[in-house]
Amino acid sequence: MLQAVGGTVPPNTDHAISVSLPTWKSNVGYEEGQDWVISRMQCGYPRFFVHPLIQSLAQEVLRRCGNADLEAATLFPSLRTATICRNFVVARIPPEESSKIRIVGFVPSPKADSDIRSHVNSKLFGVIYPKEYAPIAKQVWQHTGDGVQSRRSEFCSSALQDGYLVEDTSIGPDGKPSIFSKGPRRYQQRTPTPKEHEHASKATESSDGQEFSAFVEERFGRNLSATLAQNAKRAMRRRIAGCLTANVDLQEALESEASSGRIAGLTEEDVFLYPTGMSSIFNTHRTLLNAKGSLKSICFGFPYTDTLKILEKWGPGCLFYGHGSSEDLQDLENRLEKGERFLALFTEFPGNPLLKSPDLKRISGLAKKYNFYVVVDETIGSFINVNVLQHADVVASSLSKIFSGDSNVMGGSVVLNPQGRHYKLLKNAFTTDYEDNVWAEDAVFLERNSRDFISRIEKINKTTEFVTEILKVSPLVKEVHYPKYSSTRQFYDALRHPTGGYGGLFSITFHTTKDAITFFDALEVMKGPSLGTNFTLSCPYTLLAHYGEADWASSFDVPFDLVRVSVGLEDPEDLGGCFQRALDARLRARPGFFGSTAQKTFISPVVSTRHFNTTSWWLPTHFFQFDSVPLSQKIALVFFLSGEWHSPILGPLNLGGLKFAYPDHSTPLTSYCNIAIEQIVQLAINTLEKKMQSSLSAARQSLVSLPFLLPSWCELASISGRRYQSTYRRTKQRLRVKPDASFEPTQGKLDSIIFNPPSSAPDATHTPNIFLPKSDIRRNLVQPEPTQIILPEELPWATTAPKRQKYHLTVEDVKEIRRLRMSDPVEWSRWKLARKFDCSARFINMVCEPIPQEQKQEIHKKVLEAVKSRWGAKRRMAREDRELRKEAWAKDE
Repeated sequence: MLQAVGGTVPPNTDHAISVSLPTWKSNVGYEEGQDWVISRMQCGYPRFFVHPLIQSLAQEVLRRCGNADLEAATLFPSLRTATICRNFVVARIPPEESSKIRIVGFVPSPKADSDIRSHVNSKLFGVIYPKEYAPIAKQVWQHTGDGVQSRRSEFCSSALQDGYLVEDTSIGPDGKPSIFSKGPRRYQQRTPTPKEHEHASKATESSDGQEFSAFVEERFGRNLSATLAQNAKRAMRRRIAGCLTANVDLQEALESEASSGRIAGLTEEDVFLYPTGMSSIFNTHRTLLNAKGSLKSICFGFPYTDTLKILEKWGPGCLFYGHGSSEDLQDLENRLEKGERFLALFTEFPGNPLLKSPDLKRISGLAKKYNFYVVVDETIGSFINVNVLQHADVVASSLSKIFSGDSNVMGGSVVLNPQGRHYKLLKNAFTTDYEDNVWAEDAVFLERNSRDFISRIEKINKTTEFVTEILKVSPLVKEVHYPKYSSTRQFYDALRHPTGGYGGLFSITFHTTKDAITFFDALEVMKGPSLGTNFTLSCPYTLLAHYGEADWASSFDVPFDLVRVSVGLEDPEDLGGCFQRALDARLRARPGFFGSTAQKTFISPVVSTRHFNTTSWWLPTHFFQFDSVPLSQKIALVFFLSGEWHSPILGPLNLGGLKFAYPDHSTPLTSYCNIAIEQIVQLAINTLEKKMQSSLSAARQSLVSLPFLLPSWCELASISGRRYQSTYRRTKQRLRVKPDASFEPTQGKLDSIIFNPPSSAPDATHTPNIFLPKSDIRRNLVQPEPTQIILPEELPWATTAPKRQKYHLTVEDVKEIRRLRMSDPVEWSRWKLARKFDCSARFINMVCEPIPQEQKQEIHKKVLEAVKSRWGAKRRMAREDRELRKEAWAKDE
């Protein structure tokens, strides 16, 4: 386990955006809200788990503007995002309860506004509501991604306490400038106590003398200047537009000449930044609704869970094609031909978690013909690997993933296609509606993290292909979902760059849920939500994203036990070893399996010597001879490949009438091995046992005459992976000696205990009397000593005897102690006086007066001189040089 349950991922990161859930059980515990998981969580994925810093800030807002016992608060960076939350909650509660849902705002104080050097002014807005409506508000927080982030909340919390943020009294409870309504009495803001008034006044007085710029510098640090935020955002927009591809620092990124973008005409002005990836999708949907009107949208392909929720909960609804197949696309075309009209089609390229790619070229053609927008989420594919912008009107992406890589900051982006039919309309709509809610510090972190993202993607592409090839050949794995192996690969390749790869995300399904659980628990990588990290990260995706709707997800071919893996920057060989060990852990646990060693060794001789037709396999004669292939490999071969087998020695082996066809010479043998082989193990063993006995009797009579050289069938699994089997068998043969007669049952007599003493006894009592005859003289050689009875008062002390106080010193002794101490404190130290007068050093300290300060300094001086007298020439010169340097400190020389 690389990280404990609830720990930050990556470890020791205050603003981590993933949390460690290292076992299948811990993921279930998280979804069910079990205390042993929830109580340990230091963080979580930001849209699903409210960071402790944000929770603390929300409590402070309630303390100032609400009732923390009866109400809860959700925090947002702008009035518009807070209003969206309030409207969503009000629409889902009784009308008479709407007055309890109110908005509060905090704006920079006059002293913060007057300091123009700060470059950071953070507004804060909160939606306050009764606690029973918290699940409704949580939907807005999760789906829209517009809530405040942890770094912003950390800044605002300190700004509130130091008086740089104050409540905005001009905002009404509905977010509009209106007369303030307090609402029901039990929800009114409580009156601060005199002690709180005093605390607030002291805080204000203490902060009046501190400039806001100094406060900002203290919060951000000298090496992470918030003044760089706007430049960092510009550099990111250039990088996302494809105009900046070099790994350079911020200044060079701004000064370098722009290269050709992802498509002709694309500039940084066509890129819009958002606080999260879901915020970019939500605001795109909202902007399109404002631009074109209230029309249904289309969700094509099985998407990330919140994309579908946004389309269903905001606007008139959504037409969902969960399979994203050609049949679904044909059904959509039929609807369009009949006159149905839609706002936009939202899709992912490729999809999450099945990694299927939609036919974007055909979708783009339908969009042009029937006038709807195409919005593509390219988070998984990445514009370094694929170019989807040419067939889309809007491309959204989560910058929290591979673009950042460090898993310590959130972000999102939207790119407009300058060659699209709706470009001018969309550019005007986004420019008018756009609200920059990306926090300054988050922007700086995102820009720094993203400088090398191109080289990271290239490395991750290669590593992922290496790992998926290992998983493809495993009999445990039912299917590897990866664009390279997908049935929709042709659509992916059609948009893939010549140097692009297939990404760093894949999913695995297994034959049984138990296989998935054992594999996941044994996998030695970080485990938690999110993807695109610089380290490999795995999670049981369906369990986390669709725990309450597993049957619905399964209807779209997304099984409950699917395991999703995001590959990082580890060495391919090391990472491949981690996956192989996890597979082996499950193979060892499965009944009847012979282990991974046999699986690996049997393939090469079979592939190199096979002859086949379309219905059966033919093996050469030497394959079933013991001097060519070990018996364990023969069993493993039949164990893996069910079908009709022929051998010149054994004849046909028809295992239960199962046929195994191999029609294509170019297809690897291992691709046909993914079958439920454990069901035919016993049948294969029984069949081979009978065939082997008859064939070996004729071909190798000498082997049959030595049965100890042939392992039993139950021993086969344990020795199949052992090296030097012949040596093992010879050793075992030598150890099979006939036991001594004394250890065998007595013939015709009752069995009795046999005691064999050693060849020499150290004393007469070595042999217990119970084993000696009654007439044996050794019984009387040593008589037991009589037991001595010890009275309690004769027993020694259980502990050290307590020390008794001594009162042996007289007044003259005390005077003598004082005289000696004052005459020469160095000679007559406290410890020496204590030994002389048989008392404690503490008593000496009590009766003697303190040594005068002048005398103490003189003593220290003498001690120092004594130490210096033992210095050598080098040390003396070094100390003199030190004194000279000290003198030069204040001389500015």
